[in-house]
Amino acid sequence: MRHQTKCRASSVGIDAARETDLIQRFEAFCKIKRISTDGILAVTIQRNRTTEFSSLIINWDTMSTSPNNPMEFLKDYKELKVAGSAFLVCFNDNLDPSVIKELDVGPRDVNAPPFCCPDLQPYRPKRIGKESYFTGFVNSQGTHDDVVYEVKEQIDNGPLLSTRFFKLQQGNIVLVRGEFRNKAHAFKNYECKRCKRFFAVDLYRADNLAGGNYHHMRLNPFTKLSPSLLESFFEAARNEAQNQDR
Repeated sequence: MRHQTKCRASSVGIDAARETDLIQRFEAFCKIKRISTDGILAVTIQRNRTTEFSSLIINWDTMSTSPNNPMEFLKDYKELKVAGSAFLVCFNDNLDPSVIKELDVGPRDVNAPPFCCPDLQPYRPKRIGKESYFTGFVNSQGTHDDVVYEVKEQIDNGPLLSTRFFKLQQGNIVLVRGEFRNKAHAFKNYECKRCKRFFAVDLYRADNLAGGNYHHMRLNPFTKLSPSLLESFFEAARNEAQNQDR
């Protein structure tokens, strides 16, 4: 029987009660928007014209969340606007749960280089405005003091292994710690077929000052929760639905 909640720990860093409440609120939203609540839902919500966003991967069959989703889930996603254009939503619904593999693979050492080996290749490459930032980072060349690189490493079509931050200084890649909130609209994905690894690299502003994002957010492959954004989003979606019923 589907939609039974089990006593368990959440996989995304929140307690099980809060996770259940979050999933139920998304379920209500999906029914209003006619988004499927079968299989898996991968969804990213962005507060328009800001860098603030949340992403979540929900398995409707088990009413549970996942910390990441396979690369296949990122293709051909759908988009919609909520509360006019106050929130932008990217999503893929009714996805096959069997694609997610539970693999017993540990992360590399926390002080290891950002990538596994020299066989790294761009995944679905596309030239962007900050191309030189990524070229320099991958090849350990140059200096870009204005950004911090977030590197998420996962097993190809498997679990998330680590999230780390780096700076590029005079050709040296330096591991840094801290909370970086202001994402730039620039990202690249890489894969290593030899090591069966997938890397998502995003740029954050190093000064941590508020920034703006005038482009819609892509479907993000990793769970990232912003409680304040989600509260505003659900309230806006509820008000929108009530206004449409009048």
